[in-house]
Amino acid sequence: MSRILSPSTHRDDRSLSDQIYDHLLEKMLNRQLVPGQLLNRRQVADEVGVSLAPSAEAFVRLQSEGLLQPIGKRGTQVRLLNRQEVRDQVVLRLALECQAARMYCGLPLRRAKARIMQLARLSDATPPMTPQDYKLEVELHLALAELSGCDALVKALRRVLRVGLFLSVEILIPPVLSAEPNHHVELIEAMVNASPDQADALMRKDLEQCLVQLDQTIQP
Repeated sequence: MSRILSPSTHRDDRSLSDQIYDHLLEKMLNRQLVPGQLLNRRQVADEVGVSLAPSAEAFVRLQSEGLLQPIGKRGTQVRLLNRQEVRDQVVLRLALECQAARMYCGLPLRRAKARIMQLARLSDATPPMTPQDYKLEVELHLALAELSGCDALVKALRRVLRVGLFLSVEILIPPVLSAEPNHHVELIEAMVNASPDQADALMRKDLEQCLVQLDQTIQP
């Protein structure tokens, strides 16, 4: 049996739940789990060598983030999304990120610039349309949103980005149109000294390309 934990490892249930969550998400990103595929909490717990409780907690978390969905007595399946739901996720991300940009532009971003720029450079240097690329995109944009100081906004964006991450791997949301080299680095540099209105416009311009390409390439 393949295990992510050794039997002698002592961790609390929350830590075990986090590891199962990461384990399942990684399988989604690697397309080992695909939309519509059935999952069983007990089988997942046995697969990774843990009790049922942390497996159930990870399932609940993935359901709350829109990546899994219960289907009655049959159990749980990897979420199936239609075209409108895909577009709605992009619209919601646009609204959340533009508001966050208004709040963290200027001084908050200047204070965290070294850390944020390190993430931006790493993201820009990563081959596009790979699991690592999508993960770094999520990490960078969440790190930016956290500078807003608004926990509710960060929580909502985390859910939207997780769903977007999965959709990107499923090629439902194509990559941003011809992203330029140093795309994220240049965006961060522009927002360091931007006003709230300017930061909003910069982020809106960046993310609206996703909507444009989505409408051009995904047929109803």
